[in-house]
Amino acid sequence: MKFAILCSALALLGKQDPGARKAFELFNWLSGICVALSNVFLIIFRDELCKFISNDRAVHHWLRDIVWVLAAHTQTRILALNASFLFIPIGKGTLRVGITFVSFYLIALPFAGIVALTDLVTTQVASKLVACVGYTSIAQIVMALFIWSYLRRLDWEEAAMIIHRRANNDRSVSKELGAGSNIEQGGSMELEPASANLDRNLIDENDQRAGG
Repeated sequence: MKFAILCSALALLGKQDPGARKAFELFNWLSGICVALSNVFLIIFRDELCKFISNDRAVHHWLRDIVWVLAAHTQTRILALNASFLFIPIGKGTLRVGITFVSFYLIALPFAGIVALTDLVTTQVASKLVACVGYTSIAQIVMALFIWSYLRRLDWEEAAMIIHRRANNDRSVSKELGAGSNIEQGGSMELEPASANLDRNLIDENDQRAGG
């Protein structure tokens, strides 16, 4: 799903289609709805899921309490990662790395560590377990807020020009490489007759010496 969204968005931006932004947002809405529907079934049938995973009643108890965190994880993941895929094609890979680092290691990790490893926030084991499992969900929420705020302010026409230019540069490089390989092949073909003539001359000289 993420790959389809990325390819469709890049194709439209590469063609400088004015509807690329709306199409990208529509793709993300549809993917989010699909994941939300799967999460509904995950929550409804969480008891059956717990019984399928383990026969231990203690596992059923704790897993049942964090199933909603797993649903939040998949929902926030699809929202954050789908949008972040555009950063590298438009030349903002460094910004994407920075947003990921800040979201995971400077915001989500300290929060989850304080809740899970200390008693400053809570002493309940269930809450500490939710903090541990929900660490990535917290980071992905922050990522989604940063990324979508950036995309709302993005000049999509300029982004389309950047992607179009980079695509054409790749094509020109591939053509140059192809032309270079053809030249090398042509050069070797031109050398073949010269080498053949040299062999003939050597044979003639050897024949003359043998005859002499």
